[in-house]
Amino acid sequence: MSTSPNPKENICLILDETSITMLAGLTFTGDLEGDFSRFDSMNVRAIDCTWRRPAEMKSNDTFRGIGDLSIVV
Repeated sequence: MSTSPNPKENICLILDETSITMLAGLTFTGDLEGDFSRFDSMNVRAIDCTWRRPAEMKSNDTFRGIGDLSIVV
């Protein structure tokens, strides 16, 4: 079972005040590897629009079509 939405699929990003503030505050140095490293732990919440509940979903399965994605994916 997947633990987060696949960014290559049909997803909807949830941009609350905290996420917008975080994204608006990003600064880029021009050093791609350095920027990637700095931004790697930053996430936004996403909803997988194509996720469907499996017929036999275990009660301990945590993915319900919503998860966090790194902004550098």
